[in-house]
Amino acid sequence: MNIIPFNKKGITMLLSFEGIDGSGKTTIINHVVEKLKQQSLSVKVLQEPGTSKMGQQIRKLLKTSIPRTSLSELLLYEASRADMVETVLVPSLKKYDVVILDRYIDSTIAYQGYGNKNDIELIDMLNKIATNGITPDISFFIDVNVDEAKQRRLNRNESHNDMLDTNDQYANDVYKGYKKLNHLVSIQNDNLYTAVQNVLTSIEEYTALQSILENIDERTDK
Repeated sequence: MNIIPFNKKGITMLLSFEGIDGSGKTTIINHVVEKLKQQSLSVKVLQEPGTSKMGQQIRKLLKTSIPRTSLSELLLYEASRADMVETVLVPSLKKYDVVILDRYIDSTIAYQGYGNKNDIELIDMLNKIATNGITPDISFFIDVNVDEAKQRRLNRNESHNDMLDTNDQYANDVYKGYKKLNHLVSIQNDNLYTAVQNVLTSIEEYTALQSILENIDERTDK
């Protein structure tokens, strides 16, 4: 593997990882981080929600059984994101070679849009406001079908989202929502080693392309 520095001018690469709970997303992130650090790249991982101090409190609230509407839940996620972007993400982009987001805007579209039936156009608008227009260079979707993901959660004796376990229609709607997002780079996670290698290959190909484009720009400017 040879990850080319993303940009000679020191611009950070921003990656996001998406997937339903039980897809193995976070495990893959951990392996990717290890490989990137072996390339002498500095890496920062941010979690949504929960990275900022406000996000941590919102995350605790979201994990309770306090009754709430689908709209109020959506706004809680967006509030957490807005705080994380301003207080943590923007400074990290100035400090690290690679910043990885463990969930970002596509999770909101899949869960709050297709799952909880909030208006997609409203979510798009809120995402743009909360992120200040900051979007990932590559967004990965760790693809594991609903039944397999559910079994993995049961094997770990974990239930991150009760509705995924108790409402099959909701779980399928979330999964299908992800599949409708054509900009996502789909990574099958039938085998951990292969999935990690496919992620790294995608990153390598992207950085190589950016290097070529930058060289073209430099020649054009001369």
